[in-house]
Amino acid sequence: MFQFTKFVIVDALDNNVGMLLVSFRNKYVVYNANRRRTHTDVMRAAHGVDPVTLINDEQLATIWFHGNSYRVNKRYPLESLTYDGAVGYTNDRYDVHQMMRSTLRPASADNVLVDRATRRNISDRAEVLVNRYISRLNGTESVIEPHARFKDGYYYQATTYKLARNTFKQFGKLVARAKAGDESISDDDLTEAFFDLDNRYHDFTTHINSAFYVLDHDFNLGIVHCDCGHYESDSNTHDVRNDTWCDNCFDDDAVYVEDLDEYWPRDDAYYCDGDDCYYSYERDYDSDDDDDDDRNQPIMSYSTNVLSVLGKSSPIISSQFGEFTMGIELEMSSGDSHCEASADDVRSRLGTEYCIIKHDGSLPHNGFEVVTTPQGLSVHIAKFKAWDIDPAYRAWNTGKCGMHVHIDSRAFTQMTLGKFLMFINSAANMDFVRKIAGRHPMVDDQARSYCSAEHQSILSNPKQAVKGKSGERYRMVNMCNLGGREAIRLGLSMDNSYNGKYNTVELRIFRASLKKERLLAQIEFTHAAVMFCRVASWRDLNGASFIKWLKSVAGQYPALVKWYGVRNVHTSTPTVIAPAEVTCTDAVPPAPSVEFRHAHDQDHGYRLTIPNHHGFGIRDYARQHGLYFTYFRCATLQLTLAVFPYSGDETTIGDDDVIYVLDVVDNVWNLQEDDFNAIIREHNPVQADAPATSI
Repeated sequence: MFQFTKFVIVDALDNNVGMLLVSFRNKYVVYNANRRRTHTDVMRAAHGVDPVTLINDEQLATIWFHGNSYRVNKRYPLESLTYDGAVGYTNDRYDVHQMMRSTLRPASADNVLVDRATRRNISDRAEVLVNRYISRLNGTESVIEPHARFKDGYYYQATTYKLARNTFKQFGKLVARAKAGDESISDDDLTEAFFDLDNRYHDFTTHINSAFYVLDHDFNLGIVHCDCGHYESDSNTHDVRNDTWCDNCFDDDAVYVEDLDEYWPRDDAYYCDGDDCYYSYERDYDSDDDDDDDRNQPIMSYSTNVLSVLGKSSPIISSQFGEFTMGIELEMSSGDSHCEASADDVRSRLGTEYCIIKHDGSLPHNGFEVVTTPQGLSVHIAKFKAWDIDPAYRAWNTGKCGMHVHIDSRAFTQMTLGKFLMFINSAANMDFVRKIAGRHPMVDDQARSYCSAEHQSILSNPKQAVKGKSGERYRMVNMCNLGGREAIRLGLSMDNSYNGKYNTVELRIFRASLKKERLLAQIEFTHAAVMFCRVASWRDLNGASFIKWLKSVAGQYPALVKWYGVRNVHTSTPTVIAPAEVTCTDAVPPAPSVEFRHAHDQDHGYRLTIPNHHGFGIRDYARQHGLYFTYFRCATLQLTLAVFPYSGDETTIGDDDVIYVLDVVDNVWNLQEDDFNAIIREHNPVQADAPATSI
């Protein structure tokens, strides 16, 4: 279960420092045995990576100590310890137990926005598991302090338990008397009693909410349940961005945003040292000279923020049920033309107040990226529709250019976001999405590295899609630009770290095209997909339902209507429209045929061959489909195997395991027949690290 590893490092003064790594699955804590303190909070290794492999000079410098003055002492090799050995090494049983508990607790347990009762429940479960583990090792189990529980609260003293019980009873009796018509009880009495109850037992969320519902339903007390989670008299509430906050939260965490003349949460706004003010975009006065130099260049640096150059000019304030802004990043190449001259030409034609041009190291040597300010759909369509594109420019056939659209996250509710993730990522919609996007990670090499699909296992319903959303950047829908507060509002798992600055949901699916019919349709598709997901049933998130919905709103998306060849259902005279998706010269090549087989009669159909793209083919396939695999090596036959262990034992090959063998000549993984399991076992394959090509 737990793993204890002893190792030694050398500090800046050439002193040996004893260290202990306590790990559980892919989580770990590092402990300094000399100073008897942990050097890190709980950290995570990549999926499938043994945390012990992280003990090297690079990790010491970049993760554990944030400096280069430490190194691993090679004279003392890594040593695996038992539980008793770890306790003896640290001379502190309590510290070892604390590290074990920490690796068991999810990140949500440390979130201050999670109520106290839930955090206590999580801690209790971790405590029980650690005690059971210790009991199995040495036959003793520490005693958990007894406690009483009342309305989701824990009490270790009888007096506090009785006080909580009596307080709720007295409040219930007061409300009952008021509902029965007792005129001696005024509205002020009820209001004071409710706020007293809320102040004392705010963490009892369910029961405080029930009390509020009764008062709100039967009495007109002017109490508001604010978006910050607190209750407040309506005369003391404040508008903060699109939310309502209580007076205390407003005083503690709201700031005035100069450029928008409104209040925002402190975490969502950008502080400027130069004038001691907050803005809706990053505005750094400390680097004015550098910014001026950069702005005078036709192609600005990759780190340049378009908002710091052009500001936020759109009058639209994005909302969950109304209009919203989008920002577009279009990657392209100047072709045979001079790169900087082409960049200057593109910006001047699109509008110097609308976009900037930036370098991007992932593009060809003559490539650059057009980055627009956040604007409404109509502005984007007008700008790109009027753009006179030089025929020398390239995008579609460069093999590296994509178009990313950043959607203001305020356009989403949790439900809309969940449906959006299902609609874009579902394997059932692969052909439909690929035709408009020009690529898809399940079949196209260009997409696989830049926008992987989510695990299909999380797409069963909107709530699960949001909860299971990957925190990786290179996904079809990227959420890494969200700040922590916005990620919590949208219901995302806080096991991932959300510390972005811009609060956008980035759609990365598009292969860049300079053909107007596809370019405009892709921009409109992004907007339409959000609007469709707002109203569609989550059971109807497919291409056919989207086209049916599009017919009812055809006037709002003229380029998309031409793309699919549909007409407004209210048009009296039928009109035949040749779909632009068929006539567009930037045509999507046919998807390569993929054959499947249900190996060993498993529910999942496995591809007969999986290309080993850059050594990550089998890993990407497993990640996209929510599968687990491990590598094996057969020395006698010089074969590398990828095994999906349905037998339940990942250290040996069982009869029901699904096996692929790497063909090093064609660089593909080939699915083996069912009888291969027994044949390969005769050659004693052993579990191995990933093949060298995948590192």
